[in-house]
Amino acid sequence: MKIKKIAALALLALGFAASQAYAAAPTTTGEVDFTGTINTSTCSIATTPVAVRLNTFSSANTTTTGTAYDPQPFHISVSGCETGANVGVAFEQGASTDNATNNQLLNTGTATGVEIGLFNGTDTSSAVQWGQSSAFVAAAAGAATLNFTAAYVPTADTIGAGNVTSTVKFDLTYN
Repeated sequence: MKIKKIAALALLALGFAASQAYAAAPTTTGEVDFTGTINTSTCSIATTPVAVRLNTFSSANTTTTGTAYDPQPFHISVSGCETGANVGVAFEQGASTDNATNNQLLNTGTATGVEIGLFNGTDTSSAVQWGQSSAFVAAAAGAATLNFTAAYVPTADTIGAGNVTSTVKFDLTYN
């Protein structure tokens, strides 16, 4: 009888130990919960491509590498928006972007030692970041205007004369 009690206690102890070992096992699976919003209507770009004409800049001007010169404001207008929609612009990183600077466009023209810098707003204090949305603007009466600035940015101590051209794609973003 005593052996049966000891055997029963031993089995009970083993069962308890096994349940403790199972409870202490590390978590190896989990879950990710996703949420989102579907917008019922999107805005339309009023004019594409947006044409930005930079002013003529003299290569004889004293320049500092990486500094924006001769800023030219431009805007992207959208229409057909749901009233109150918040819309922004995200410039795409691509073949024409200087990925080292994150806001300059490679020059495909004949001028040398210069690129085109892109900036949020109407001055050069806030550089765009490829793939990140600009500040959102609330659409009023179904339309919105997003303001940006382009400027010459020297990449060398000497700028060679010629034309400066580039292109960048953008996407509308919503908040």
